[in-house]
Amino acid sequence: MFLQQCLNGVILGSIYALIAIGYNLVLGILNMLNLAHGEVFMMGAFVGLSFALWKMPLWAVFPTAMLFAGLLGILVERTCFAPLRKAHLLAPLVSTIALGTVLQNTATNIWGSYARVFPRDYLTGTTFNLGPLVISTTQIAILVIALLLMVGVHAFIHRTKVGLAMRAVAEDSDNSSLMGVNNKTIIVWTFFVSSALAGAAGVLVFMVFGQLSPFTGGKLGLLAMVAMVIGGMGSMKGAMVGGLLLGVVQVMNSAYFMGSMTDIILFGVMLLFILLKPQGLFGN
Repeated sequence: MFLQQCLNGVILGSIYALIAIGYNLVLGILNMLNLAHGEVFMMGAFVGLSFALWKMPLWAVFPTAMLFAGLLGILVERTCFAPLRKAHLLAPLVSTIALGTVLQNTATNIWGSYARVFPRDYLTGTTFNLGPLVISTTQIAILVIALLLMVGVHAFIHRTKVGLAMRAVAEDSDNSSLMGVNNKTIIVWTFFVSSALAGAAGVLVFMVFGQLSPFTGGKLGLLAMVAMVIGGMGSMKGAMVGGLLLGVVQVMNSAYFMGSMTDIILFGVMLLFILLKPQGLFGN
């Protein structure tokens, strides 16, 4: 039972990690949070649902949702950050809250306010008994896809010219500009990559829970922030570890303690980290 819950927590936590990585990418470049990130994740999930309902194969649903979410992320940057470069620090934050509300209501008008169910054809699969563990092919697919995306984004940032430029801008935007890096282009790339990860996470959440509503993005976005704070704001490794820890803690609490206490525990841990260890586990 304990090992089974650990496995379930790792699967859920891998999704939190993807969303938290998106937060950290933008935070590392602009030193600001994109508070519409949860709604971008939700919109990517519903676009993935629409294509799934049209019987598109799962291997095509993911890139479609990621592309849409990535382009939506560029829209967030162009409307909420680019025009407000010299504005007060709070202006971009408030504008992302406003845009997130617009996206939430847009999704409500398109797909309805009730929870939509992901097609069962994508969720059925063989179940394996591995000693005390019971795991399905769907769970294996979720874990493999999440890990591949995390490895892929790590390789993109550390092994490509765009990734090198992103790290340079995050380190010192003024010097990177003097060295020939187009900071504006790199910022757009950052929003595209972070939002594309959120789109993939949206489809994975559909596969985990089987359903999603337009109001889920805000809640899961906040939980991903908890993972980001625990792991270390601005740290890629921290986002991954923080997400996995968050998933395990959430599942364990629901299994062995009071499920109604989950939010109190998770956000209480977040508050303790902010007060006692604001740099997180892997932050500077």
